[in-house]
Amino acid sequence: MGRRDNATRNIAALQVELAAERRERQQECARLDGMVTELMAKDPGRQGPWP
Repeated sequence: MGRRDNATRNIAALQVELAAERRERQQECARLDGMVTELMAKDPGRQGPWP
């Protein structure tokens, strides 16, 4: 049973790590979305790319 318990702990640790990485990506996407919205508001007729 020791191996199964260890594997279960490893899986749980990986799930926690994956959730943290997912949150970081979501925060970065939200930050980038905000930047794009800000740039579009500055020059609504422009199609990009922005400097």
